[in-house]
Amino acid sequence: MHPAASDSPSIWIDTAPATEYPALDGDTETDVAIVGAGITGITAAYLLGKEGRHVVLLDKGRIAMAETGHTTAHIVDAADADYRELVKTHGEQNVRLDSEAVRSAVVRIRAFVDELRIDCDFRPVDGYLFTENPDHLDHLKKQLEHLAAAGVEVEWVDDVPLPFSTAGALRYRNQHSFHVRRYLLPLAEAAAALGVRIVENTLATAVENAESDGWCRLTTDRGVIRARHVILASHVPINDRSALWAKMHATRTYVVATPIEPGRAPDALFWDTEDPYHYVRLFETDGRLFLIVGGEDRDVGKEGNDEERYGALETWCRERFGSTEFPWRWSGQINEPADSIPLIGESSHGTNVWMATGYSGTGMTYGTLGAMILADLVLGRTNRFSELYAPGRIRMASMLETIATKAAEMPKRLFDKVTGADVETTTVEEIAEGDGAIVSAGEQKYGVARVDGALQSVDPTCTHMGCTVAWNGAEKSWDCPCHGSRFDLEGKVINGPATTPLERAEYPERHQNR
Repeated sequence: MHPAASDSPSIWIDTAPATEYPALDGDTETDVAIVGAGITGITAAYLLGKEGRHVVLLDKGRIAMAETGHTTAHIVDAADADYRELVKTHGEQNVRLDSEAVRSAVVRIRAFVDELRIDCDFRPVDGYLFTENPDHLDHLKKQLEHLAAAGVEVEWVDDVPLPFSTAGALRYRNQHSFHVRRYLLPLAEAAAALGVRIVENTLATAVENAESDGWCRLTTDRGVIRARHVILASHVPINDRSALWAKMHATRTYVVATPIEPGRAPDALFWDTEDPYHYVRLFETDGRLFLIVGGEDRDVGKEGNDEERYGALETWCRERFGSTEFPWRWSGQINEPADSIPLIGESSHGTNVWMATGYSGTGMTYGTLGAMILADLVLGRTNRFSELYAPGRIRMASMLETIATKAAEMPKRLFDKVTGADVETTTVEEIAEGDGAIVSAGEQKYGVARVDGALQSVDPTCTHMGCTVAWNGAEKSWDCPCHGSRFDLEGKVINGPATTPLERAEYPERHQNR
């Protein structure tokens, strides 16, 4: 039996040292406050520190252990999107600009590795977008045309170096892979050596834009930070409770790592065309080679059992690589923007408040690019890519499908909250070990889970905008299907946009044996 994914860290967390930066210890002032110490926050802190800016970089947990620590660390120079649709939405010139911007981020990562002599297994590899289904070949060949027009170095191949039958693929030259935490922890240390103050276990709860005196106010659970600029690099910005959700939606993606014999698969990146799709790479640690396979994505809080997603990945590995053991498994959260490219720039909710989100499945490169753009904007420099990614750029046509989906979903979840229409069971006795459900007692609803034999209950109303959460049995979490907020067993925030925990609500004893 597998442990809960929340108790099973990623391979990157298990094979890199822990950090012990202090928490914030009261009010302070700084030039720049950065919320979120993942790849965007750490990179921006280092860039600004090199320019002599006083920076406070804070994270609600330990640095590089949230979404950045749960990636599969593919470094690619193409967007995770259908390029035919990308060109239709943005135009060929802008798509070429996007390709150039992403390549500049790869160059930046390589420069940091060389400059700081970071030992993170950074290396060039080929990438293959392949299909096992001959019916998908026409789609791939059309992608080839649009990718080439966008300036992506790609070519057609009939033979894919995998130990199972394929129908063809696009080969992307000069992609890269690395150990993401072994890259970021030395980068954070270099930032600290420049004077950047790194604080951990400090939750940002609110930000106010620059007032007439030019100071922003960032409120945390351990003090207030006054800053000339605030960068929101926390996967989901904390200051937009309404408009942002219409520009993107949240999905969860699942990963397993399995031992593989050398030579069984080449050192390359692979992505298939299936739905749900899969993506593959290799990683060696302690003299053993591992195949890392991700995919089986689903919308947060919806579309079935999370345990089944891991099971599907394991079956995929068994059938194609003969895998028999899976010592690691983990999941991550992806923000999919409505028009397929990130939102990077000034927040619509504040002067000198900057944001970066919506990286889709390309977080290593877009996360680095986001830091590069925001650092320039904070410094008052022109960045020729910034207009393309400006958060206010999304056209209404690109938002209509997302708005329609969320508009249908949100009233339903709010209606369910009031009527109890989403109650999954009538008695807590029906909740098995490791499971959870929304149950009612009188007119009150409770989120009740049974873990390690004990029942724990919360108010299932998401603190972001009031939708009803759903139980995630694999991660042992309460997930919101409206905007992607996630909470642990006790109701503490795991993923935003929520910034406050679910309220504890004790399920009444008189209802437990009914």
